[in-house]
Amino acid sequence: MPRFVPQLLVGVGAAAIILGALSLPRRGPQDQPDASSESSAEPARTRGNLALGRWLAKPAPRTPFETLDGSLVRLADHTGTTVVLNFWGTWCAPCRREIPELIELYDEVSDRGVIVVGVAIESGSADAIRAFADELGINYPIWIGSAEAAVEDFGTIGYPFTVLIDPRGIIRKEYLGPQSRETLAQALADLAALEPS
Repeated sequence: MPRFVPQLLVGVGAAAIILGALSLPRRGPQDQPDASSESSAEPARTRGNLALGRWLAKPAPRTPFETLDGSLVRLADHTGTTVVLNFWGTWCAPCRREIPELIELYDEVSDRGVIVVGVAIESGSADAIRAFADELGINYPIWIGSAEAAVEDFGTIGYPFTVLIDPRGIIRKEYLGPQSRETLAQALADLAALEPS
């Protein structure tokens, strides 16, 4: 019984962080109305979009992740591919609700030069994560990451946390909280339209 207490505390803490982050006002000079940029600014499509609808331009970290078979992988290994990187945990209820959306997204975009990857955080052994993934029918690759690296390298402040990375390895969007297939598919279509032909 006691071994489940840390996971419960982590889950409760993550939920509190998400609720708090989503309710905080996000104001700054960049958020003031600007007639000259209104036409070029993409409208926010989700309450959890930390980028507030704007495109980001941050190089993706070189953080190594472990695959379920024990090998190491980096985002740089997927240069030339658009990556939807989703940080989640087996203990995270909002993550569980989001997983079917990511499964559908992967089915839809996996043959278009897009990869969906789930990064399991604080979720036990590779075997435990694999069993969980099999139970939910996860069809996309699962990597294993640490909470420390997720926070320090990617700035996660809650889970699920999703990062959209373009083929050049640049983070273009960040999303906090569960996202729909439609939201992510639209962001991918918009990103593809921005990419040089």
